[in-house]
Amino acid sequence: MYIQYDECELIELFMSQPISLSDDFDAGDLMYIHQDESGFKLIMTISTYRQTCGLDFTYNDSLIFTGSFENVKSIQKYDATLVIHIDEEEKVNITFDPHVCVKLL
Repeated sequence: MYIQYDECELIELFMSQPISLSDDFDAGDLMYIHQDESGFKLIMTISTYRQTCGLDFTYNDSLIFTGSFENVKSIQKYDATLVIHIDEEEKVNITFDPHVCVKLL
């Protein structure tokens, strides 16, 4: 099993290429970083084959939220929103426009 997602959609929302967390990019351990001009930064780590996802949300380098999620089945983009599905249910919404906002469902 693995997390289903479209890499191009993540690149579009995060406005940057993923960073591999291991020597082997195909290992599926990736980090995406989005930082806006207001000082908000979102770091999302994905372990594709372990089906885990981590989120760190900061403002001017001060931690606002951190979360670790297991049993992640998919990550989908809807317009400017990213939805994380855990056990087939929508559990986290991340909105990128006009500002980054993390909402637990």
